[in-house]
Amino acid sequence: MADSYSESGFDLISFFNQQICYGVKDPVESFIGRKRKLWELEGLIQNCMQSAVVISGLGGMGKSELLKKYISVNKSKIPICQWVNGESAETLRSSFEQFAAFINVAATDERDGRPLELLGIVNNILIHVKKEMIAIDKGNYTVMIDKVENQYDDLMKVVKQLFSYPRSTVIITSRRRDLLLEESEILELSEWTEKEAMEYVTRSLNRQQKLSDVKILCKTLKFHPLSISQAVDYILHQQRILPDGQVYDIENYLAEHQFKGKLLPFPL
Repeated sequence: MADSYSESGFDLISFFNQQICYGVKDPVESFIGRKRKLWELEGLIQNCMQSAVVISGLGGMGKSELLKKYISVNKSKIPICQWVNGESAETLRSSFEQFAAFINVAATDERDGRPLELLGIVNNILIHVKKEMIAIDKGNYTVMIDKVENQYDDLMKVVKQLFSYPRSTVIITSRRRDLLLEESEILELSEWTEKEAMEYVTRSLNRQQKLSDVKILCKTLKFHPLSISQAVDYILHQQRILPDGQVYDIENYLAEHQFKGKLLPFPL
């Protein structure tokens, strides 16, 4: 597998034999659990007909990571996949323009060089994708639209146009459960189970921890994936900066947490 990177270091293109996966990063190495949710996601994708699958949940639940994990596990079944930033109409357009440039598809009018409307770009991409898919028996052109917070017109139009091609799959991540309500299947993502949370902590920390402390930490942070990962990062950071011989473990974090009465800040 050969990878190509932009100047920012973002993983842009990966080739899996004759397969193309554009803009998709690998899931974090510490990805944990969610086996049932991966199974449910795969079932929804296989069974949905001309409807999007929306992975819904509060911020920090791991919606994007679950989607990356799904792609990582199912690479052999996906001939062409594309990651799209769906935060706004502008990022949506930019993502399709970048993909068009990669597959050498026009994003401008060949007569006067003016930028095409977004649906014109998507249409040109679909024409190219259809040609590529003729020789491929299995799998769909899979478009993953990440971080959609509002149901804006361009999003609705693009999803509708993608579904004009029967071998298109659209997966969206959003905090909103009512997104594309009549045209979507919903996968709800919530907190980790106690087992998942404790497994994440024990695998991530490089010193052996008391299981009782691990359990207290996870319960204190209500099994919230982002909060727990921030706590783990803070503990690892303290371990790195402390002088040799000094120890910083979960017990120290909990003492600070209790003293300050809030989640200790540590930027991800």
